[in-house]
Amino acid sequence: MKKILMVISYLGLACTLLPSILVLKGVLTLQNHFWLMSIGMVLWFSTSPFWMKSKSLEEVEE
Repeated sequence: MKKILMVISYLGLACTLLPSILVLKGVLTLQNHFWLMSIGMVLWFSTSPFWMKSKSLEEVEE
């Protein structure tokens, strides 16, 4: 399950980075850029907290 969440969150991160480059090169329209960035943001922020949990203070001290 953790691997699936990692793949989905990295796809979301790619959807937030790649559209900016594609708009700069003139391959993607600004409207599509906004849609892809929004989808990527939702994917990244909805899946990454579940596999990027930090250790509690008690676990670190042990």
